Order: sequence, then structure tokens, then C-alpha cells
Amino acid sequence: MGKKYKIALIGAGIIGTAFGYLFKKAGYHILGISSRTFKSAKTSAYLIECPAFNNPLELVKNANLIFLAVPDKEIEVLASLLVKNNTINPGDILIHTSGALSSKVLIKAKDKGAHILSFHPLQSFASFELAIKNLAGTTFAIEGDKEVHPLALKLAKSLKGKILILTEEQKPLYHLGACFASNYLITIINLACELLREAGFAKKEALKNLLPLIKGTLNNLINLGLPKSLTGPISRGDFNIIECQKKTLKKFKPDLFELYKNLSLYTLNLAKEKGKAKEEDLKKISLILNEV
Repeated sequence: MGKKYKIALIGAGIIGTAFGYLFKKAGYHILGISSRTFKSAKTSAYLIECPAFNNPLELVKNANLIFLAVPDKEIEVLASLLVKNNTINPGDILIHTSGALSSKVLIKAKDKGAHILSFHPLQSFASFELAIKNLAGTTFAIEGDKEVHPLALKLAKSLKGKILILTEEQKPLYHLGACFASNYLITIINLACELLREAGFAKKEALKNLLPLIKGTLNNLINLGLPKSLTGPISRGDFNIIECQKKTLKKFKPDLFELYKNLSLYTLNLAKEKGKAKEEDLKKISLILNEV
């Protein structure tokens, strides 16, 4: 698989290193990896078992499939640099791994006859070890030239994943969904830990004691889906509990009330869809939340 492609990886972070490691295991030819520092490139190259390059221009000139696994703000600048130095040839494929940006940031390469694509794993990567473990089964959002969609599918399958094809307009909404599901989940859990610490839990114990609840919630979500996995006072229509929570927050953590209110009002929609709470009880909850 992938013998005709000569892959250059620019960016020695978690995603770039994990892609290189897994693509090589799948049979693709990895020419090498480069990074902002040669030290980082050498570390990743050791894991991938490929050459490390100090200069990305030297790496790319012999490649025909180029991955830009760099921070979003660097993608367009780097693509322009590659084009300016005549390292991009007609028929080359230039791919970036940003979840937020479309392939249009690579447009200068397209003007040179290259195919452009965004290829983003809908997954969270905290370390290289977890990345190579968690990529299996991941959905890869792709957007860009239709001519290389079949290649994107092959790349995803080589990582035991599947693809979701997006338009340029859909890409920002997709990324927002991913942020809410991953980034803000961590934020919400941190707030939960903060409240438990206020209730007397030691800092290290707060998360430890919440983890079984979090895992149970995720299991409910996996097995029951939405909205059936919703539990708690709003799902039951317990307006007295919501009134108590409101008073408690305003007394001990008034800065969190607006966030609590907005999350609760949105949760009312899920509770209505679930259909277990009485309509009049959900209306009482709405009035309680909106009262000054």
C-alpha cells in the first residue's frame, strides 16, 4: 500500500509523529520529518524510524505527498514558503491537519498544479502513545479537491478509520462541535472539581471521585444515545432542586451562575425531547432560571 507515494511530514508534534508512525506501519514510504527545531525532528524520526530533516525544503523537494501537521497560524505561511522555493510540483498532494481551517489556505500550492486537502482526525491527542492507540476507529473529516478524496479514504482506512466529507462552509461548524465535545468537556469537568473542592474535597480527590460518574455517563451515552442518556434534576423536572442549586451557586460561586443558567436552559430542550418530565415542571424550571 502507498508505494507510489513519498510522504514528507512537516511538524513533529503528536499528530505528525503519530501519522508518520502509523502510515509507515501501513506500508507507506516516509521520506522523513522536519520541525521548527532539529531536536524535535530527531525525536519524532526515532519513533517513526525515518530520517530527520533540519530544512523542510530539502525534505519536500523529493516528496509527492506532503503533510503539514503544524499550528494553524503557520500553515498558510509554510505553504507559501514551499511554493516560493519551487518545491511544489504539478500533481503533488499537499495536506494540512487543521480542524478549523479549510484547504483554501493552501491555494498557492493549487495554483502550481498541486492537489490540496484538509485531513483532520476527530480525536483528542494528549500524548504520542495515546494517539497511536486512539486513532483506530476515528472519523477523519476531509475537505478539498475531490480528485484526492479516494486517497483520503485509503489513508483513513490505513489508520483503521473512516471519512466524513465536508464543504468549506461546513468546516468551522464541524470544528466548533469538536471543541464543545472535547475541549469544553474538560472545562466543565474542571468546574465540577472546583465545586467539589468548595464542598470540602481535597484537590486530588475531586477528579478521582468524579471519574466513575463521568465514565458511567459516557457508557450511558454509548448505549442509549441522545437524549435518553440525559439524567439529573432537569430530565426529571425537579424544579425544587433547580431552585436550590440556583441559591447555592449565587451564594458560593456567583460567577458560575450565568454559565449554569445557559447550560440548564439548553438542557431543557433535551429534557423535552426525552419526554420523561412534565411540561409544566419544565416551564417552572425555565421561570426559576430566568428570575433575577
